Amino acid sequence: MSSHQGDAGPLAGITMEDYDSASEYPDSEGNLDAASVHTAKSVKKEEYHGAGRDNRHVWLSMIVVLLMIGATTGVVLGFTNKFLIDEETTEFENGFRQHVSAIAEGTNFHAKSMIGYMESMAETITSYSAASSAQWPLVTVPDFVRRGQRTIDEARLDMVAFSPIVDAKHLGNWSGFVASKSVGSLYEDESKEANDFPNTDIYNFGNDDIFAGATSYVPFWMSSPMPYNVSVVNLNLLSKETYNKAFQSMKLSEQTVVSELFTPYKNEDMFILKEHVFPPSHFDGKVVENDFGIPLNTDGNTEEADGEEVIDQIPHSVIMTPVFDNFDLDRRSMVGVVYAIIPWDKFFSNLVPDEVKRIVAVLKDTCGNRYSFVINGNNTATYIGEGDVEGTNNAYISETIDFGQVFEADGTECVYSLAIYPSENFEALFYADARKLFMSFFAVVFIFLGVGFLLFFWFVERRQRKVVGVAQRTTAIVSSLFPDNVRDRIMQQAEKQANEEAKGKVLVVSEDGANENLAQLLESGKNEEVSESPRSSNGSSKRGRLVGGGRTPRAGGKKRVANGSTDGAPIADRYPHCTVFFADIVGFTSWSSDRDPVHVFLLLETLYGEADKIANRMGVFKVETIGDCYVAVTGLPKPRFDHAVALARFSQKFLLKSRQVFLDLEDTLGTSKLDVRIGLHSGPVTAGVLRGEKARFQLFGDTVNTAARMESNSETGRIHCSKTTADLLVEGGKQLWLTERADKIVAKGKGEMTTYFIEVPFGVPSSD
Repeated sequence: MSSHQGDAGPLAGITMEDYDSASEYPDSEGNLDAASVHTAKSVKKEEYHGAGRDNRHVWLSMIVVLLMIGATTGVVLGFTNKFLIDEETTEFENGFRQHVSAIAEGTNFHAKSMIGYMESMAETITSYSAASSAQWPLVTVPDFVRRGQRTIDEARLDMVAFSPIVDAKHLGNWSGFVASKSVGSLYEDESKEANDFPNTDIYNFGNDDIFAGATSYVPFWMSSPMPYNVSVVNLNLLSKETYNKAFQSMKLSEQTVVSELFTPYKNEDMFILKEHVFPPSHFDGKVVENDFGIPLNTDGNTEEADGEEVIDQIPHSVIMTPVFDNFDLDRRSMVGVVYAIIPWDKFFSNLVPDEVKRIVAVLKDTCGNRYSFVINGNNTATYIGEGDVEGTNNAYISETIDFGQVFEADGTECVYSLAIYPSENFEALFYADARKLFMSFFAVVFIFLGVGFLLFFWFVERRQRKVVGVAQRTTAIVSSLFPDNVRDRIMQQAEKQANEEAKGKVLVVSEDGANENLAQLLESGKNEEVSESPRSSNGSSKRGRLVGGGRTPRAGGKKRVANGSTDGAPIADRYPHCTVFFADIVGFTSWSSDRDPVHVFLLLETLYGEADKIANRMGVFKVETIGDCYVAVTGLPKPRFDHAVALARFSQKFLLKSRQVFLDLEDTLGTSKLDVRIGLHSGPVTAGVLRGEKARFQLFGDTVNTAARMESNSETGRIHCSKTTADLLVEGGKQLWLTERADKIVAKGKGEMTTYFIEVPFGVPSSD
């Protein structure tokens, strides 16, 4: 705090923040209804009368028209959009079904072709064995790698192989036959002529001996491509569940069969011998995971199996065709098998035109396996995962193809089917941009229509805003200058006068003949400044019996003819229970004498602006400021029983806030030597509007004069009150706030008076 507060009483050193943190406003002071807070925000909209009503009508008309435009736009765009969507949906569904038909034809054709290639190779082996008089099972097929490669390419397979069926009684002959062969002679490869087969006896998976009770065996024999590690030769396929099931179905039906669907990482039968067909360098960037070391197609997804290696996930099946010893249906015997591995992503390629994108195909078998593929143009199909991965949003239009009937044979355990769904990308091909452009055109038309209307409304509203603005400023000015009840009566009289003027009964003119309305009158009154009253040597103002400031009419002002503004009953009331507040800045006269006017007004605006906030918050009515004197009152316009207590609290707030302001402005304005003194007195007050050229709200009466005397006789930094106010504080239970002044004061017209100083103790709750 600055040095001027060293002798300012027991509250010196206490800041506004300290006081705020120690107490709160009681309900009677802080929780006020809107009518008790005298600010421009309490202005009632309905008081704008004609201009306000016209403005609302314009707004309502604008809203109705905009709603009509919006509703029309919505209806037109909605029906148009529905019509176009229906057309596009029909085109989409028809296009999808056309592609489904193409896929159905393609898959059935491919399945039949694949079976045809397999049966053709089986018949070639039958024909060769008959022509060469070979004895089964001791048969080899010349140029098998080349013949098999053609079948692989045409049928889209991963590998193809041939194995004879060896009966138990021929095991010895078979072992001797294998021992007589070499890799080079079997595959006609001179570079491997001397390489013998490491396994001349048939063995089961895991290098176990074959089952003694078995009647027949199917050893791995010839494959295309040829095996790199020939230890795979003589592996008994029947020891592998996948091949055993397919073999038994084939044996029962004597027809080509297809195994159930599997992915290598879910089928342990596919996890062996990956090193047997090709050298490791051949598989850089590839994955080998089938029984014969043949590289499966790896264009699909990959996944880590058991945290060790990435393996091919693309679904596969084994296709197996019987080989007979002759072509006579009545006398033939099954002596061997031709089998191959089907990669289903290759199977579904080259089925739709190039422009087609993402038709979803879910391959299913009756053994519970389901795998999803995406069929695209450009001869591609991609495996996307197990189960129905996508496409279910358009399940209503899905189609099912029973192409698996081509593979069906007696004893077949798993029957294939293909569910086709259109993906969102495929659907987007049929929902063209033309609809969006068409809809955008309609939308732009209606937008321009709406903008045109808004421009029209803007011009109308701008004119209305000017009219309403005048009414708002008028009411705001009146609200800031008068209590609510006084303001209402002023407005009623103004409206009555306006009606009379419209009827020709009243004419208000200026000296140059111009009409004047209430807004102009009050606007000029608000902007006029009050000259400071002569001050005494101790810095106090000399006040008369009139508070609220009489105004001297300016030269060249307006005058009224006929019925003037003073016609009608005066606007005045008597308030029997009030407390009046006067506060004066001590040292202001000497301080302001050598200060720039801007600095003077900066101080006053800052201090009284803060005081106004406190007054509004606490329900105290600010009357006016006269120079450096701040005048306020409680008990009007609404009577309150605690008017003295409320104003005492306000006084304490005012005192602390003023010191804070002086401290904040000390560096910039040099306010370190300034302080305030405050005077309070309670009693009846006459309040009203002294009408004329410059109407103002006024306080009259002895209570006002006495309050001014309390202020002028107060001490710097103290709150000084009369005995009347002190008695009211005692009645309110605030006797601890009072300290009787040691000396009596002599007030003009009052004689000697016993007075008191008010000190609201720091840290005492406001309810005390």
